[in-house]
Amino acid sequence: MSENGFELRANPGYAGAQLAKAFTTALTHEDADVRRRAEARISKWDQVLRGMGDGSLSIGSRTPVAGLPEWVSPE
Repeated sequence: MSENGFELRANPGYAGAQLAKAFTTALTHEDADVRRRAEARISKWDQVLRGMGDGSLSIGSRTPVAGLPEWVSPE
């Protein structure tokens, strides 16, 4: 919580836009390797959005992943 009493949160719209971008690339790019890498990004951005939604991720916090110490840097 900030000094003024408001809770600061990351905007899930950014993660959603990155997910949409990866999805478009996975469906439309002519290079199969690029499509495969985009599919991997889809999975990662989906996990971010799910974590933000269920509260298991707190993006921007010193401890963004519940249960992990603050010195851990999750991917």
